[in-house]
Amino acid sequence: MDHRWTTFPYLSQQCSKCQGKCAGHFLSQVDNLAHYKKHGTKGMMINPPSKILSEAHKTFGASKPSEEQLIDLAKKTLLTTEHVNMWFEHLDTVQKNRAEGVKKAKAKRG
Repeated sequence: MDHRWTTFPYLSQQCSKCQGKCAGHFLSQVDNLAHYKKHGTKGMMINPPSKILSEAHKTFGASKPSEEQLIDLAKKTLLTTEHVNMWFEHLDTVQKNRAEGVKKAKAKRG
């Protein structure tokens, strides 16, 4: 995707703005507008990372994504694989809590 402005490899330690490994940075508003004028929406992330990860979580269902799939999602969202895992754990918890809430509501009704 072209929405990154970093020119070094994903998770590089060459970034002067980050401590440790850098997953990349989003373009500034000015650069984003310039990119849009030049290329249209090609290469742009239209949905926020939370939406991308939520949709991926629904796609995987109960199965866990492979390491390769995690890396792909991390690159798409400019997050580390640790952050993607954290999001998936959070979404698993939300899904579990919703299911328990439905069971409680059914039990309460009769």
